Parts: sequence; structure tokens; C-alpha cells
Amino acid sequence: MGEGNNQVRRVIQHKRTHLYLTGAGGWTDDLESAHQLATVLSAVRMSRSLELTDVELVLKFEGGKYDVRLDL
Repeated sequence: MGEGNNQVRRVIQHKRTHLYLTGAGGWTDDLESAHQLATVLSAVRMSRSLELTDVELVLKFEGGKYDVRLDL
């Protein structure tokens, strides 16, 4: 408790290439350049509006020990 949302990053990652979605709709292998999504719902909306396939939402926690992957 007391830990803010700023300690988790929400990014869309392609399952096969492992590239991250950028804000411009392109792909990058650099997590720092990936589009950071505010909520899980915004990730779902973005993946649908861009008609993305074979992607997942990755919740990346500080240190990477507890990262979570959700199919979109």
C-alpha cells in the first residue's frame, strides 16, 4: 500500500518480435521510447483502434521481478 502507479509502466508489446509500441504507432526495442499507457483500458482501446494483432499489455514493475503480461 502507498505505492503509486508511477512504479508500474503499461506498454504494448508484440508477442513475436518483442518490440514495444511507440506513441507514433511504430515499434521500438527501447522500453524508454515505448508509449506509456495511463490505464489498462487505454491499452485495450489503443490496440483496438490500431487493429493490432498478436500483442499483449505488459505491466512492467520496477526491477522487473513481478512483470505481468495480458493478451490484448
